[in-house]
Amino acid sequence: MKNLFNVIAALTLFVAVTVFASPVNNFTAKNNYAGPVGVVRLNTAAGPVYMNVPSQGEFTMPVSDPVNSVVINNYIIFQGQIGTATLDNGAKVKVSWEGPNVIIINPEENN
Repeated sequence: MKNLFNVIAALTLFVAVTVFASPVNNFTAKNNYAGPVGVVRLNTAAGPVYMNVPSQGEFTMPVSDPVNSVVINNYIIFQGQIGTATLDNGAKVKVSWEGPNVIIINPEENN
């Protein structure tokens, strides 16, 4: 009986830790640029999280805290703001936010 109690207690603790330690949000980068953006740093209160954007498309990853800014190739774009980043290949992209957990990456139009 004591062993059964220990197993139940351990299982309960494992489930509680798993539930409370699990990420609470997903963060998405929608890359409309026709190429790789590279590693995007997501700045959160708990510290940075790194997301690879290797090609055009939509990329999602779990984060445990809200993202307050992103960094693309040393260009910081704060939550809710619009910014331009120059990629390693010299291409410029416009970065905007779609809500608190999604960034949109578009090629910058030449004017």
